[in-house]
Amino acid sequence: MRLRRSTRWLAPTLALSVALASLPSAALAQPPPDPSGQSAAVLAEALFDAAVKLMQDQKFAEACPKLAESHRLDPASGTVFNLAICLEKEGKHASAAIAFEESVARSLKDGNKDRENLARERLAQLKPLVSRVVVRVAPKIAALDGLDVRFDGASVRQQAWGLEVPMDPGVHVLTAVAQGTREARRVVDVNASGTGFVVGADERGPAPPPPPVERDPGRKGDGEGGGKRLVGFGLLGLGGLLVIGGSVSGIVAIDRHAESDRLCGPPGCTSDGAAAEVSANRYAWGANIGIGLGLVSAAVGTYLVLTGKPAGRAAALPFPLAF
Repeated sequence: MRLRRSTRWLAPTLALSVALASLPSAALAQPPPDPSGQSAAVLAEALFDAAVKLMQDQKFAEACPKLAESHRLDPASGTVFNLAICLEKEGKHASAAIAFEESVARSLKDGNKDRENLARERLAQLKPLVSRVVVRVAPKIAALDGLDVRFDGASVRQQAWGLEVPMDPGVHVLTAVAQGTREARRVVDVNASGTGFVVGADERGPAPPPPPVERDPGRKGDGEGGGKRLVGFGLLGLGGLLVIGGSVSGIVAIDRHAESDRLCGPPGCTSDGAAAEVSANRYAWGANIGIGLGLVSAAVGTYLVLTGKPAGRAAALPFPLAF
């Protein structure tokens, strides 16, 4: 059998509870090989040979997926070592380190001391270059009901908080949401030097927390502001009714006063004329009081509506997460 059989190794799945999707899916997905026949082995051999040629041409981005697929189809010790080298050349130090670690384990199992030493040597050189991500969740946030923290869409459970996780360079997305909140979202730019949000191998101290996401301004005092506006709208409605009622009373008062004038000409008022005058005065008082109270109510209602803050949407999580 060719070199691929004797020296090919496997890049392992990143088995962390954080379940971070940081490695290429082809390098991580490793179901059992197809036991049905030789076609998988033949295809794996062809993929391996094609990948070696691509690596010789410095086309590592094309070669690495072929090596990962070759291993998936037909695992052999040589592929993992080549895959680790390919990933290292591509700048994916975290993925390469994991592949070299698997190389060490396979070499121990195969009894290949030379290959084990070579993998250990390459791993020791690579580890200082590996960037790491740490997800920290403040206690107040951790206590929220239904808290769901995700990194690149994969759930980051409490057991994984605070762990240093090797991560390839690139842009990743951290999100958090709890009951009654909008999703908080932060883009994590993991770079090769281990700066920014990344805790690199040579700077293990806690990273400074990022600035918190501002809460929705409408949330502050929602209960008080929303109540004031509700009362204000009620007073506006009441004021409108009072003004309408007062206006109707005023019209009736004018009509009754005209009736009184008609019945109270010289030489004097009839009983109906006197009654009409008394009724006109009553309606006039009602009009004055209704319109006056209506205007006051409308003015107070307008003030409350303008000064009361509308109820805001669900607040974004305060996001004291450090990377």
